[in-house]
Amino acid sequence: MNFPYPEGWGEGLSSHTETSDGMLLISNSHRFNRALCPSEISVARFSVGFDEPVFGLHRVLKGSLYLSERRLAPERIHKAAGLDMFGHLDSYEIEQTFDTSADLETRVLIIPIRQMNVLMGEDFVSHMLEILGITKLNSYNPFFEVPLSISGILDDSLDNRLTDRFKSLRLHAGILDYLCTLGIYLDSNIVTRFNKRSRSRARSVHDYLISLEGKTPTLAEIGKQFDATPNQLNKEFTAEYGESIFSFLTNFRLDQARYALQIGNEPIKVLAHAIGYAHVNHFTAAFKRKFGQPPGVFRSLSSPQC
Repeated sequence: MNFPYPEGWGEGLSSHTETSDGMLLISNSHRFNRALCPSEISVARFSVGFDEPVFGLHRVLKGSLYLSERRLAPERIHKAAGLDMFGHLDSYEIEQTFDTSADLETRVLIIPIRQMNVLMGEDFVSHMLEILGITKLNSYNPFFEVPLSISGILDDSLDNRLTDRFKSLRLHAGILDYLCTLGIYLDSNIVTRFNKRSRSRARSVHDYLISLEGKTPTLAEIGKQFDATPNQLNKEFTAEYGESIFSFLTNFRLDQARYALQIGNEPIKVLAHAIGYAHVNHFTAAFKRKFGQPPGVFRSLSSPQC
């Protein structure tokens, strides 16, 4: 589906992929001609009703927008990459306003609660909704931080090279992976408890990782240092921190880079090398995936305006 922008303002595309058991992923992509379009574009208010209660996720991959929901969130909510919105609904009436200072990409995931109960069990689904703060029907949590290693699973579930049947099958597998990994992240009690030595070792690895200052040892080297196989060490670390060793290290270093860009003027190439990237282009691509903007754009927007 194409968004009907006035001529010259830009282009917007929306694609819907549905699984055989009613789970739906909506992918939206907008490219703006900033020389012609206004700084904000208000999209018409629209209403959606569901046949049954659903679990909803709204995620911004890059860019930003404002959302308002007449009944539940009349004040505008600013949504940008890094914080996901979760909802438990049977309908919504929403208005979106796009910030055109950067191109925009979003994902919307909709899963019937009934289907989640089948997959995960009613007790755990209720517990999951409680952790997310959306136990009540028609409630939202607009700012819940989920590691990119988890939320990015959905991005890998879309493969436009496939025919419709296999595209739906690939999405189904990706959603199951996402729900399982999100469940582990929200409640570590569903992971078999490790002994005290394993938990202590995972914490020691954590302290070691944040002290590396740009060096990136292999998983085998870390395992040898901490007297564990790479697979065992990664499993212990994931159980303790909700993401793998290298996912944690990547996110930690990118967060460091974001802070450095906000407060300093160090050249981006120097900063990239300082946190372990041999090539600045690799750093730029990783930073953009996590925060929705290249580091240069992020620095210019974060700098105080004269």
